[in-house]
Amino acid sequence: MPHLSYEGGDSFPYALYYQDKKKGFDDLPELKIRNVNQRTIDFLDQKAKEVSKINGYKVSRNDLLKTIVEGYPTQEILRYKEDHFDQAVKLMTNKLQEYIDSNDALIKALLFDDERSGNLDD
Repeated sequence: MPHLSYEGGDSFPYALYYQDKKKGFDDLPELKIRNVNQRTIDFLDQKAKEVSKINGYKVSRNDLLKTIVEGYPTQEILRYKEDHFDQAVKLMTNKLQEYIDSNDALIKALLFDDERSGNLDD
């Protein structure tokens, strides 16, 4: 089966990948989650239906949860990189503003000195 993806925007930012048991994915360890609130289960079921409708074939709650759990480390790395990128952009923006302010001050000083000495070409 081909790559599954969900383009649902911010409400569900995970890509889904189909894993075929014929390729050895059935040898992976199991993870069981117990005592989950029914509203959470209903939400996951609804998201699985939405993704199924978009992709044209059934996506189970289990596939959805596997994608979320397996995608978590990648999401954390992206968030970390995004935070560092935002910090770098903020630093560069502040430095650029300092440069602009110093240039403005220099231009004003040069103009003021020209006005005081009478060297304006008006």
